[in-house]
Amino acid sequence: DEGNDASEYFAKQVLFSLEGSIQAVKHAKVFASIRDVLRNQAGDWILGYNHYLGECSMFEAELWGILDGLTILNNRRYERVLIHIYSMEVLKTIEYRQSEVANSAWYVPKKDNRVVDGIAKLTFDNKEGVLIFEEVPKEILQYFCSDKANGFFISSCLV
Repeated sequence: DEGNDASEYFAKQVLFSLEGSIQAVKHAKVFASIRDVLRNQAGDWILGYNHYLGECSMFEAELWGILDGLTILNNRRYERVLIHIYSMEVLKTIEYRQSEVANSAWYVPKKDNRVVDGIAKLTFDNKEGVLIFEEVPKEILQYFCSDKANGFFISSCLV
């Protein structure tokens, strides 16, 4: 049954909600960081992470975010990934390179994911590579529970 095949496919998928980057301008220089959240098919927290990148463009920061997230998922042996991307430019850049069988990328407006946005506020204190959050940080727990209760993470999978 085709419907069961789709349900089975999404049941094994990880949601990678790429927020992309934030920028801070200091002395006419632009500093960027990325922050992302990984959830299982039920919307439960797998991990979140952020990465201070220093001087780079927003586009470069978002590509770093994808690389970091996919590297983490690969190291943890996850095979199917649904990526929420907040930049149409980045989506168009990677769209033709993705595997239709194993991975998907979807555009999601930035305002629709407060969890990932909350991780951004935790980034600039750490300037040493990728900071991984194995548990939901208390600063964003309210947003995480709200997103999960409202089905934010799953509605995109069913489009």
